[in-house]
Amino acid sequence: MTPETLSLARDVAVSAARAAGELIRDGLAGGAGTLKIDRKSGITDLVTQFDLAAERTILAHIEAVFP
Repeated sequence: MTPETLSLARDVAVSAARAAGELIRDGLAGGAGTLKIDRKSGITDLVTQFDLAAERTILAHIEAVFP
């Protein structure tokens, strides 16, 4: 990877993380209704609708720049 590509990857990662963090923060603080909690692989491995939405947001940011 070139330094330019690494810099772009870092910028995309930071942007994606900020967008996902805002989504989670706003969802939890904004009273977006009932918090839906599911289990992934075990009793202590929990995931909410905000976790899933954040994951989709991160993937969309990455795929938009690195298809």
